[in-house]
Amino acid sequence: FEMIYGIWNCPLPVIARVNGDALGGGVGIIAACDMAFALNSCSFGFTECKLGLIPAVISPFVMSKIGQGHASRYFLTAERFGTAEA
Repeated sequence: FEMIYGIWNCPLPVIARVNGDALGGGVGIIAACDMAFALNSCSFGFTECKLGLIPAVISPFVMSKIGQGHASRYFLTAERFGTAEA
């Protein structure tokens, strides 16, 4: 929790480099960054939603990057999405 807010509030630009799949909290860390670069083979998702868990800690960061409509879709379906869609 504090780490994600630390990234979000960092006075310097924070850039994420993604080399593999990012799931759950990993997506939250990426969303807290100012910019992200990912390989075309990467996929993203909120797998905790398949267990009925809500990604409460990361949801504000994710919604600020992809909007409430898209975030709701992925939170409710636990659907994975690729780099092109991200």
